[in-house]
Amino acid sequence: MIYFDNAATTKPFEEVVEAFSTFSKDFYFNPSSLHLGGIKVAKKIEETRVFVAEKMNILPEELFFISGATEGNNTVLKSVFNFIKTDEKIVVSPIEHKSIREICKMPNYNPHVTFLDVDKYGKIRLETLKDKIDKKSKLLSFIAVNNETGVLQNISEVVKEARRINPDILIHVDGVQWFAKCGFDIGSLDIDFFSASAHKIHGLKGVGILYKKKGRYLHPLIIGGGQEKGIRSGTENSGAIFSLGVALDIFYKKREIFSKKMEELSGYFEGKIKNLDFILLNRGQNDNFSPYIFSLTHKYIPASVMLNALSEKGIYVSTGSACNEKSGGKNQVLEALGFSDYDIMRTFRVSFSVFNEKEEIDRFVDTILDIDKELGLFYRKVSKK
Repeated sequence: MIYFDNAATTKPFEEVVEAFSTFSKDFYFNPSSLHLGGIKVAKKIEETRVFVAEKMNILPEELFFISGATEGNNTVLKSVFNFIKTDEKIVVSPIEHKSIREICKMPNYNPHVTFLDVDKYGKIRLETLKDKIDKKSKLLSFIAVNNETGVLQNISEVVKEARRINPDILIHVDGVQWFAKCGFDIGSLDIDFFSASAHKIHGLKGVGILYKKKGRYLHPLIIGGGQEKGIRSGTENSGAIFSLGVALDIFYKKREIFSKKMEELSGYFEGKIKNLDFILLNRGQNDNFSPYIFSLTHKYIPASVMLNALSEKGIYVSTGSACNEKSGGKNQVLEALGFSDYDIMRTFRVSFSVFNEKEEIDRFVDTILDIDKELGLFYRKVSKK
């Protein structure tokens, strides 16, 4: 089996699974309990918070453990929307994850939404920010690495320009595909909120992080026992939190090794794909792209057919965001990027991890060559009709 759907989720590091298992057996106590067992677990959580915050260059009290980036995105946007004034607005990109897009569609929120201008790969057009942001803009929210095309935003430039236009604007970054893979230092970005998920960096599902700059306010989505300083009530997923720290530690210690490997893997893949005249590589020459994510369009064969044919041969890719695949319907991100209906139907995503190797890329290319030979002629005839 070759797994090329790492933008959807990643295989956990063995150390992460072992850490979770050991922790869950030895420290299964409720961290809110006042007996010695609970106190020990609470201490482990705080030690993990300090460790992760240090790597992110933020204060421990600015870091909150949540279920994942969807919860973090919801918490930030709903907090701002629920207290927004009649003449205020929220500025977002049109290519956000569904956890952002679906909130912005809600009838009571939608009138306050302004969409940024992006190019055909999803890069924010800096020169148009002055037309989208003004003194009434309450929040700017954008995804750091687009999970469909892999385009990498220049976070610092976007933030600098937004602050120049409106120094008081709040800024939230969805860092799911950026965190650890592209960077760690959140503190120097001059943003107010940041969300990410552990399972995108070989941690476990069901745990993530939310950064809230000191002095900023958030209204909790989940209320109850007041855990995580009232930002996220509910008994902490302590084993997963601890293992998140383990995953981040591996990424941090091996950041140069991982970065070099992914650049080599990315370059190798791009070179192979450019030799295929029936495949379009959806990335430009002048923009930065994540080495982990590639968007491809077959000129004739539908993506769903390609996905199933590859799956039958033990190669797993996707037609885009796992959330989009599950709910069905047209890929709204690609539509917002100006892809035609024809191209959207034929676009699929290949996403790598540090576990992948060049030999897997060779097998992938050989396999799609075989698929094109088997099915290409039929779909070429259909497209002409």
